[in-house]
Amino acid sequence: MVQSERPFKEAQVLTDLRSVFAGDHSAAPPAAVVVHNLRLAFYRNDLSAHEDLYFALDRSEVETLIGVLRSALAKEDAIRSALGDSIAILDLPGAT
Repeated sequence: MVQSERPFKEAQVLTDLRSVFAGDHSAAPPAAVVVHNLRLAFYRNDLSAHEDLYFALDRSEVETLIGVLRSALAKEDAIRSALGDSIAILDLPGAT
């Protein structure tokens, strides 16, 4: 385990369809919105327990997050390529 303030434990996304009502709340809603609820779980420093953080995201925010994560993988690929076999890069479980 890498020493870190909040070592990653797991992630989950729950996607909701939420109704948007007009003035008449007894009528069928004329519209809806999609909300992606991202839960990130992390361990406390002493690994004795974990905590959760929740984020409500729309589509563009999910796309931004995907782009950031793809960039992280591209950077890792570049590092691995540049180093070649000159140094071993370990994939430690729970190191993220």
